[in-house]
Amino acid sequence: MGPTRRTGGGAAHRRPPPVDNPAVLAADLLPQTITPYLTLMIVGFVFGILGHMYKSRFVVGIGILLIFAATVLLPLALVATEEEPASDPDILAPGTR
Repeated sequence: MGPTRRTGGGAAHRRPPPVDNPAVLAADLLPQTITPYLTLMIVGFVFGILGHMYKSRFVVGIGILLIFAATVLLPLALVATEEEPASDPDILAPGTR
């Protein structure tokens, strides 16, 4: 006998293929807007200011860590969520000069 063919509504029940690329999975976890990163940075500055006011090195350190996390995560999120990375036509691959 020949192959059995399903009819009627098959497209509505299809799932997208699983993603094997860990970078894509990590990019899905990152926020798509700049608001959470700016909020994290502002909270870091607030912690730093309060730490200096109360002379608490621990709180100042937490503030610095929050600011650092925001400044590292924002560029990573922007690069990871780009549709197509920008390429500079003046940059050549190694050994192609």
